[in-house]
Parts: sequence; C-alpha cells; structure tokens
Amino acid sequence: SLGRRRDAKSIPILAKLVTDADPQTAGAALDALGAIGGLDALAALLAVPSVPDALRVRRSAALLVCAEGLGRKGEVGVAKPVLAELVRPDQARHIRMAAFPLHVAALGAGGNDAVLAALGGADLDLQRAAVQVLRQRPAADLSQAVAARLPTLSPTLQEQVIALFADQATPTAVPAIREVGASGTPGVRRAAIVALGKLGNAETVPALAELSGKADADGKRAVVEALARLRGEGVNQAIARTAETVPEAVVCDLVQSLAARRAREMAPVLVGFAKSDKATVRTEALKALGEVGDKAVCRELIPMLPGASGSDRSRAEDALVAICRREGTAEPLLEATAKATGKQRVSLLSVLGKVGGEEARAELVAAVKDDDADSRLAAVRALSGWDDASPLDALLAAATDSEDLRVRVLACRGIATLAGKAGRRSQGEMAGILGHAIAVAPRAEEKRTLLGALRTVRARRALEVASAHLGDPEVVDQAALATVDVAESIGVRTPALANAALERVIARCSDPAVAARATSLLGMTGSSGNLAIGGKATSPDGLNKDGAAHGDQAAIDGNPATYWDEENDKKLYRLRVEMLEKAKVNRIKIVAWVHHQFSPRDFDILCDGKVIKSVKDAQYKGRDLEVRIPPTLCRAVELSITGYYPQSPAVRELEIYGMTDKPEGAPAPKPAGVADGLYQTGTSLAYARNGRTLWRLNADPKEGKPYVHPLRLPNGDVLTDLRPADHVWHRALWFSWKYINGVNYWEEDKKTGLSDGRT
Repeated sequence: SLGRRRDAKSIPILAKLVTDADPQTAGAALDALGAIGGLDALAALLAVPSVPDALRVRRSAALLVCAEGLGRKGEVGVAKPVLAELVRPDQARHIRMAAFPLHVAALGAGGNDAVLAALGGADLDLQRAAVQVLRQRPAADLSQAVAARLPTLSPTLQEQVIALFADQATPTAVPAIREVGASGTPGVRRAAIVALGKLGNAETVPALAELSGKADADGKRAVVEALARLRGEGVNQAIARTAETVPEAVVCDLVQSLAARRAREMAPVLVGFAKSDKATVRTEALKALGEVGDKAVCRELIPMLPGASGSDRSRAEDALVAICRREGTAEPLLEATAKATGKQRVSLLSVLGKVGGEEARAELVAAVKDDDADSRLAAVRALSGWDDASPLDALLAAATDSEDLRVRVLACRGIATLAGKAGRRSQGEMAGILGHAIAVAPRAEEKRTLLGALRTVRARRALEVASAHLGDPEVVDQAALATVDVAESIGVRTPALANAALERVIARCSDPAVAARATSLLGMTGSSGNLAIGGKATSPDGLNKDGAAHGDQAAIDGNPATYWDEENDKKLYRLRVEMLEKAKVNRIKIVAWVHHQFSPRDFDILCDGKVIKSVKDAQYKGRDLEVRIPPTLCRAVELSITGYYPQSPAVRELEIYGMTDKPEGAPAPKPAGVADGLYQTGTSLAYARNGRTLWRLNADPKEGKPYVHPLRLPNGDVLTDLRPADHVWHRALWFSWKYINGVNYWEEDKKTGLSDGRT
C-alpha cells in the first residue's frame, strides 16, 4: 500500500525492512521502494548490501522500475551504473531485455555503440533487445550505422533488420540491402526482395532482377510483387530496359510486373516480347497485353494470328478478347474480319464470339454462309457459345439450310446448348424451335442431344414433340425420358395429353427405369385450379432476396414453408408469374408471412402488363387474402406492391385461379402400333379399347407384387393411383373404400404383408 501511494516518507522504514528475516516482508519492501521511485528510493535499494538468491530478481525489478521512473523525468543518466548492472549476463533474461533500451538512453551519445555491439555480439538476448531499440527509437545516424554493418550480422538478424528498415522507410539502407540480398540465405533474399519493393525506385530494378534469377517459385512471385510496388519516375522504362539483358526466366517476371503495374504506355514493348523466339516470354507477354493493351495493340496482335502456333494463337485470341471487353468495342476485330482470310479469319471469328455484342453477332451470322468451310464452322461454334439465346434463330437456319454436314451438326448442338439460356422466350416457342431442330438434325446423336434439351421445356408442344419420336428406335429412350419429364411438369394442366403420352412411353420404351416412372405417373388428373403451379416466377424490380427467403419460385411452389421476400423498406416490389399457358383469370389468393406483418398491403394486380385492379389497405383473414378481379385472358399475372405491413411484403404462396383458354384435346390415342385388345411389354399386360388403355397389369419384379394401374371407366376417368406408395389398395379395385363393414381393406400389416380385408 505504501508503494502504491508513492509515500516517499516511508522510504527509511522500507529500507530497513528490505533485510527482514521474513522473505515475504523483505520482498514486499523491495517492490514498494521500486514503486515509490526517485533518487532516494534508488539510493536505498543500492545501499542494500546483499539479498538472498530468492529475492535477487525482485531487487533487480525494483531497480528497473526506479530507472524507468527517472527516465520519464529525464534523469535516466543518474541510473547509468544501475542499468549497466541490469544488462549483465548474470541478470534474468526479462530484466536484461527491458533494461537495455534504458541503458542505451542513459549512455547518450555512446548508446549507438552499445546497440552496434549488441547486434554484432553473440548474446542473443541483447541482440533481440537491440532490434527492439531500433524499432522503438529510429534515428538516422543509428540506422545508417546499422546498415553499414548489415553484411556482418547473422542471417537471422539480417532478416529482422531488413524488415525493420522496410517498415520504417529507410531508403539509405537500400545499398546494404542489395548487397546482402545478392549473397544471403534464401530467407535474407526474400526479406531483401520485400524491402526493396517498399524502399526502391527505378535504380532498384536491376537488383530485383538479379534476385529473381536466384529465387524459387515463391521468391519469383515476391519479385513481381516488389517490382509492382516500386514508386518514382522511370520505373516502367527501367523494367523494360532490364528485360533486354537478363535470362529468359527473369524476363517473364519483369513482363508480369509490367502487367501488375498496369503499365499501358509499355504496350509497344510488350508487343515486341510477344514476338520473342522464347515460348515462355511470348506467353507472359500475351497475358500482359490482355491486361494493358488497347485498340492499337489489337491491330498489332491481329496480324500475328495466322503464323502463330496453336497455344500462341489461343493466348493471342484471349488477349484480344480481354482488350475488346475492357475497351467496350469490337471495332478492330470487325475491321480485320472483313478483310481476313484463312486461319486469321477463323481466329477472329472465334474472338468475336467471346467478345459478344450485336455487331459481332451480326458478323458471325453472316459468316455461317461463308464460302470457306473452316470459317463457317468457326462462326457456328462462336454462336453456340453465346452468352444468351439470341443466336437461336440463326443456328436453326444453319441447321435447316446448310449443305455442310459439319455446320448442321454443330448448329444442332448449339441449339441444345442455348436452349437453357432462353429465359425470354416462351416455353411454347422453345418447344417449336427444338422440335424443328430435331426434325432437321442430320444424325441420331444430335437428335438425342436436342431431346435432352427438350426435357426442361414446360409446354404442350414439347410433350407432342417428344412423344412423336417414341417410334424412332435410334432415339426412343431419350424421347421417352423427355416425354416423362415434360408430362410430369405439365400433367396437372393437361392430364389427358400427358396420360396418352405416358402410355406410349410404357408401350415403346426399352429402359425399365423410364417405363417405371411413366407407370408411376400414369393416371394424372387436373390440378385443383391453381394456375400458378408449374409456372415461372420472377422479380423484375432489381432487388435482392432478404433473410432466409427461398427466391422467386418459392412463391408458386405449392409449399407454404418456403417464401418469397426481398430487401426491407423499399418503395416498390414486383412479383410476376408467367403461367404455363393463357388463362382467363378471375381471382388470386395471397398466403402471406403472418397476419398483417411482412405482408403486401397496397398493390396493383396486372395481367400481361395492364393494371386490372388496385388494392389499398388489404385486410387479411389470418395470413390469407383473396382478391377477385374481372375475368381477364392473360399469360402473366403480376403484383406491383407499393405498401406493406412492416417491413416487407413476404409471400408464401401466390395462387391464381380461373379457366384455361384451351380445352383439353380429343380423347388420347392408344399407343402407336397397338391394336384393340391385349398387348404386352416386358413387365406388363394391358387391354386397349377405342383408343384407350382400359387396364394394365404391372408385374415388374423390382416393384415387388403385381398390381393394376391404370384402370379406367368408359369415360376415361382413372380409378387407380400409385400414391401414396404404402397404400397397396390404391392400386386395386377397392381403393375407394378403406373400410367395408368395419373391415380395413386399405392398409397392409407390415409383418404379414396382408390387409385385414381380402377379396
């Protein structure tokens, strides 16, 4: 307590207690004298003749605290003898290292010599303490003296001191750093590289180039980073000059550094390196030109294309793509393409495909009819890799009209690829395009690829196209898979058409897995009337989804556990649903997040972009809101939400009701090639009458026991169902009744495999 109170009057009493026989008392007295501090306390501590070994460190600590206090008062010189004692080797390590900076300060002008001696000595503790002095008290004269002795220090110290010079921005140390970096250990070289990058200028470039020649892969990356960091005038020019006189591997690093420095004025120099007889130099130069080149560079690169090797041509093309995308123009490419022939034209067409844009697409569309076969193929390949589906029509024309088999093959493949990017085309339109492409495809391989693309199209036409190819033995399995996928996606809207197509799959498909899927789906009935099911939801408001929201499609997936929601507190939210086909809509239902919270409140209902009804201050029943609208024939329904119950208009489900514009078609035909009466597949026996399969007995060993599905009434209604799978009597005559006279005919006992009631 006396020590903490800085009670100087108690020093005489404490001085006596230092020699107390009780070590705890003596130790507390030593601590207190150190805490009180000042000349009197220091004198009292020095007057102690000796202390037990157990208290020796505490006495040294007390002396150190006193010296620190005197240092804060500017009187550290008084403690010079004490500090000299505290840095001796027989003192505790932590005492020595803490005392050394004070010792240096107490020595005044002689402190630098103490630091240099410590750095050059063998005492590791004082070496570390000396580095700490350099870090805490940077001085120009001391730094200069240390730099002069840098080559004589140990490698470990060299690394530490070099890093310190870099952190303290000591440019006078650069010559010494260059010297030790050139001859030092890998660690020293790495430290020198980093430091030269921070401290150097144009004159440092040759030294870094020399270090690059001795470095491993990590060191070479460090050299590139250091060169990129150099500041001052003439650095880029110095890099270019140095690159003319160094080995190939170093040239590559220097070229990389010009790219990292975004040295656009050095593009002509890089063009020269791109023509080097060294493959690695050409590679790095072409990469760099992609980073720093401009339209003028494009005009230098284009003539190089015809004579370039395959890898060089590819890298030159990549550079052209990068430049044109960055500059936002394809002008140099278009100018050259109009005049080019042979390999140069082929390369330019490939580059145009990667650059993109309306002008590039127009040039490629024209090139599809080029007299040169390689140019035609290059144009089709480029269009097939387009960022969107805009070249679909051109590819379809090429697949239809070209006399070049290779063009037709590539065009069909391109159509299949771009079909997945055709978000702005209607499903029916895409079904028509794919159907046309399948019809003109020159080989079964392309037909199979196009049928694969058809699998994701949700339209009646897609179902018709897919099922029409079930009679082609070369593509029957792909046609069956497409038919099943499309039927599953639109069957609730077009059950008769879907069921007829599924029957054809079962009759024709040789793939048992696909046939089993078709069988499981057979017997589809119409939906409950929610026209949003199977449609496509979008949010054309540019907002991001919020929180744990599941995206646009969650608003119409039929699952209230998922929901659509966007960023809070915005002025306008839009939720648009494109139905599978046109319908006469007469009402909508919104299932909101909760009652009058995170719910749409004020909104317009739009049908095909036209406002049909406006709702203000919507009042929900629970979380449900139904809104009737004038019957309106449309394909898309949109909510334009301008007001909401705090804090955003989350929608669990947006349901749309009305009547479809198209009635169901005529009674579905029976499977092609199957006459009235019994017909058989590998796993089933069925009976057809008047264009319909009336019943089918399925006996696939993989499905366990045989069952009947479908079973139809004369009017076409299907009495059987395959869902849920554990209800076996769904698949038999009596499925409609669970209990008859109190006996359960429905469920089976899991152990016996039998139901209570059997017929």
